Amino acid sequence: MRNYKKFDIWQESMIIAKDVYELSSQLPIEEKKANS
Repeated sequence: MRNYKKFDIWQESMIIAKDVYELSSQLPIEEKKANS
C-alpha cells in the first residue's frame, strides 16, 4: 500500500512537471530570460 502511494505521488509530480514545462515552452524567449 505504501509503495502504491509513493508511485501515485511520483506520477502526479511528473504530470505537474510536464504541464509546467509545456506552459514555459509557450512563453516568448524575452519573458523566459526575465523569469530565470
